[in-house]
Amino acid sequence: MRSATTKPADVDTPKASQNALQIPEILESIVIWSLHLHYVYDDRCRRVNQLRRVAKVWQSTIDHNPTLRCFAFRDPLNTSSSSTSASPSQKTTLTTPSPPPRFSLAIFCRPYCTALEYELAAVTEIAYSHSKPIGQSEFQKVLHSITMTHSPIIKGFRMKRKVPRCLASNIFVTGPTVESIYLRFSGSADFDWLEALRKFAKPTDYVFNLFTNFEYDYHVESEEGVRGTDLVDAVGKAVGSFYELSGKGEGKDASFSIQKIEVWIGNPVLLKERPQSIPGWQIRTLWESKPWKS
Repeated sequence: MRSATTKPADVDTPKASQNALQIPEILESIVIWSLHLHYVYDDRCRRVNQLRRVAKVWQSTIDHNPTLRCFAFRDPLNTSSSSTSASPSQKTTLTTPSPPPRFSLAIFCRPYCTALEYELAAVTEIAYSHSKPIGQSEFQKVLHSITMTHSPIIKGFRMKRKVPRCLASNIFVTGPTVESIYLRFSGSADFDWLEALRKFAKPTDYVFNLFTNFEYDYHVESEEGVRGTDLVDAVGKAVGSFYELSGKGEGKDASFSIQKIEVWIGNPVLLKERPQSIPGWQIRTLWESKPWKS
């Protein structure tokens, strides 16, 4: 008799807890409480993106909660939790409107940027010299490993290198989101290559050189906000074009060498000017040359 009475309880208890986690209001309260209690700010981003993959109801709950969207760097509207959760009566009593989200100070999604830096660190040099591309195949392999995260081969490659898996590439690289960023490529090149670069540059790009040393600001723009895919695609497109400029056209056999790749973010309203002329920019180094290891 005792076993007969305890058996249904053993079966019903996990079902009850599972059912509770299917209720969005309960689930989001538990997740927010857990993130605040057990995780620092950077780890919250990684953890909440992992929880999105548990089930569809978890993904939907996280994507519809403003606090969790901000933790996950998935808030394209730049909305704050206070303005979203306020009741209509509370909103009518406000006398001083808050500034538009676009004027908020954006910060990098550090977990994603750190993982991306770790991946790109496998490339030792990006250069073209004596009619020979240096680091091109190495760079393409790393980009492939970043973008093809679901491939079994790439997963094995990552495990062997003990690479920290990048966060989902469809998250935004900043919070609040920014519509524009600049990738700054610093290096040296001969004058033929620099002339070809000026012809390649978009009107919103900037090329500055002092003799053979140069800085090239490559403009990346997205109306919804710059995501990880936009950032990686821009790095790949720009570097791929550098090799092409050396291998054909007026810049054929022209040499270049990249020493550093940085990402610049700032107030999107001011992004129509050259970054170095504006105070308050945030800079993150994505890659630096390591020729001594080649």
